[in-house]
Amino acid sequence: FVEKAIEIGVTSITPMICNYSERKSLNYSRLERISISAMKQSLQTYLPEIKPVVEFKEYIKSNNLNHKYIAHCKKSKTEYLSDIIVKKTSSNIIIGPEGGFTNEEISFAIDSNYKAVSLGSNRLRTETAGVVCCQMFLDSNK
Repeated sequence: FVEKAIEIGVTSITPMICNYSERKSLNYSRLERISISAMKQSLQTYLPEIKPVVEFKEYIKSNNLNHKYIAHCKKSKTEYLSDIIVKKTSSNIIIGPEGGFTNEEISFAIDSNYKAVSLGSNRLRTETAGVVCCQMFLDSNK
């Protein structure tokens, strides 16, 4: 995900630990090598920031952007992200781990002013969902 997100122009990535997360730590030296390679490949002049791993609730509490979204696959009435992205603003979207978000995590995010959204009818792997979202945001800001 990091490689592809940087190639398409993402400026910041924050890994989160959720209830169903498989990994609890990251190899930052490996991510830095991947990031630099992706930046060079895509002729970017800015190396995006990869922030330290943070617990889900801590991240939700610390985010003060106006446009915040949580993408999940639970059966609920959600709008398509592509239909509601606010153009030319700083936005944030959180994508869950392979097991998805728990109902409690979704409720906590919604109670913290995150908008629940769908990425479409197909169930996507985490890294694919992340790239799809990044492209939607970057396309919306042109």
